[in-house]
Amino acid sequence: MIKPIIYKLKQRVQQARLEAGEKGFGQPAPPPVFLSGIGSDKQFNVAVIGAGAQGLKQVKAIQNIPGVRIGGIADFSESQLAKANALGVSEDVLYTDAEDLFRSVGKLDMVSIATTAPSHVELGRVALKHEVKKILLEKPFDTSLPDAKDFVDECTKRNAQLEVNYSRRWMVDYQAIARCIGQGLIGETRSIAISVGGGELAMHASHYFDLCVFILKSQPAEVTSRLVESDKPNARGSSFVDPSGFCTIVFQNGARAFVDFSEDLGPKNPLIVIKGDGGQITVDESRGFWTLQSRSRKVWSFPFAEPMKSEITFKRVICEFLSRASLPTIVYDGIPSLELIFACHLSNQKGGVPVSLPLPADQKLPEVLFP
Repeated sequence: MIKPIIYKLKQRVQQARLEAGEKGFGQPAPPPVFLSGIGSDKQFNVAVIGAGAQGLKQVKAIQNIPGVRIGGIADFSESQLAKANALGVSEDVLYTDAEDLFRSVGKLDMVSIATTAPSHVELGRVALKHEVKKILLEKPFDTSLPDAKDFVDECTKRNAQLEVNYSRRWMVDYQAIARCIGQGLIGETRSIAISVGGGELAMHASHYFDLCVFILKSQPAEVTSRLVESDKPNARGSSFVDPSGFCTIVFQNGARAFVDFSEDLGPKNPLIVIKGDGGQITVDESRGFWTLQSRSRKVWSFPFAEPMKSEITFKRVICEFLSRASLPTIVYDGIPSLELIFACHLSNQKGGVPVSLPLPADQKLPEVLFP
């Protein structure tokens, strides 16, 4: 009898919080001044490895951050380097070899590895060898799970900070959503349903794998997946394979997530529903707003504080990462998402049976090259 009474009291307290803060409660704080606080008075020197579509977006973002300069860009393609030059990057800091860049530019505060996944750890190790202490890898982490885990250990031993560019966990709106959940405003989070729209497992779904880990504060325990190979060549190269499909993930805390990135959903139009036992949060990324619904069914709606454009979100990631003086532990949030990519392939190969996580060290992994 006591437990139901306590539960009802908690619900009343949560409801009172919402009612008391009806005008603007949960609204993300105005975006802070970039690079405020620790390190704001220094000039940061940043390099980008990879001048493809993503790398050039990163270059544009870096050029618009006060106090940050591009110390070097490397890409084996001279035509891609020419595009960086057209953006205003001096030819003096353009290199066709990453080793040459690291040997020539001097001390770097951060490097972003913006190549395709197969070379992420390889190039990260080059940066680590040249004493770079902040290394940002594009997602997914790599195409080798053992190499990714080894690289985490290597960064830990060298006291280097390692991040994977799953940008949603850095965004002020998702930070605000996480705070609302942390305060119990929708009760205990039990389920997340994500309709991504037509997409790919590694390129798109893995973003939402990471978001689920961030929101639920729990690690994946099991995944069931159905994948569909596209009959069209991958836009990033004919050697790459990255299917569409859907999966269900069970987390260690008992929460579930359903992620649908099937081709028949049409263009990407991400919609996220986070359901607790006392309310729900709905995020409409394409339209740029999110809502919080309490147990009383009252709804609060909040526009995004920052638009979801890659140059803006990457600017946020860079600024937050550079502003950190140190991390209490090495952050490697890309590992759970990478494991889920491989586990989805395993589940699909076995006809959609559940696959337990974490994957055992002796697990034979699918040989799949994703971008």
